[in-house]
Amino acid sequence: MNPKQLVGAVLLLMVIGSTLPAQKFQFALVGGYQFGATVDETTQMEGVFSWNEALGISGSGSYGVVFDMRLLPKMKLELSWDRQPTQLNFHEGLINTPPDQTSDERPVTKLSDLNVDYYLVGLIYDWSPSSLKPFIGASVGMVRMVPEENYQTESRFTFAPIVGLQLYVSSLFAFRAHARFMVGNVPEGELFSSTADESFRYHHHKDTFMIQYQVGGGVVLSF
Repeated sequence: MNPKQLVGAVLLLMVIGSTLPAQKFQFALVGGYQFGATVDETTQMEGVFSWNEALGISGSGSYGVVFDMRLLPKMKLELSWDRQPTQLNFHEGLINTPPDQTSDERPVTKLSDLNVDYYLVGLIYDWSPSSLKPFIGASVGMVRMVPEENYQTESRFTFAPIVGLQLYVSSLFAFRAHARFMVGNVPEGELFSSTADESFRYHHHKDTFMIQYQVGGGVVLSF
């Protein structure tokens, strides 16, 4: 799902929701920081073995949009899109280097600028009747890692619990803060194969997970 498709889904939910009695919607612009992640820690490149974050994503700022549709008095359906402009790094390994060598002993090479996009849909539970509403929830969806250089895009299934709170200053306006834990599957196989040189590729040797942490906040409009 690209940003245009996400906007289309939001508009469709608004049309459906407008036919329901006493239905409320919320739209939020959010930003924050997304911590780096290990994409692969058992990479082999042209016979050279690497350990300890062979492929990694740098931490950087992120931004996105959130759309909520209330289903029950304390339950909301949430759609979100987040983008992290960052970079993909290769932590270089050495031939015959022991696997207990630390990652600090290896040079780090930037492979490409990278956009990490999360497309998520989930349920949010908020329970406070006051203007300060804590919430918890969980979403599922997809993470797409799109390199700007000559590497293939990677798309992975993602599960993302979230906790946060919203402070309402009026019936139409609120501030939001949240922390999200995003877990994406990384199955065995090739990763970020080069589109310019078919012999230049990375092979992931086991099924693992890519884990990112996000902290953020924003402004919320209710309608």
